[in-house]
Amino acid sequence: MTHWLALLAAQTIAANATEPNDRAIEMEVSKEGDQIKVELHGNSPKTQHVSFAIEVTGSSNSKHSGSLTLAANSPQTLSTIKVSTSGKWCARVMVEEEGRAPYELSEGSCAD
Repeated sequence: MTHWLALLAAQTIAANATEPNDRAIEMEVSKEGDQIKVELHGNSPKTQHVSFAIEVTGSSNSKHSGSLTLAANSPQTLSTIKVSTSGKWCARVMVEEEGRAPYELSEGSCAD
């Protein structure tokens, strides 16, 4: 039984170590003065349908969602959001891709 658990743990660690590299959507966050700029970038090794819902909160709030087909190996910016911030902020996006479990990307105060 212990061998089985060790094998399962090793497979989970290996899957998690490679998972972010094969995601079709990535989030990039930068701070510009008193604003947070959040960009969603799409790039997939295969043509596939993806959907996302992003929420960025700070001194102001913004939401955006989309559903589209990403062409294989064709990088593109899917969304750009800027919000004012005077302290804590949170950028969170839920992503659904074909053939994999939905995943969340987050940065800021909600990333813990």
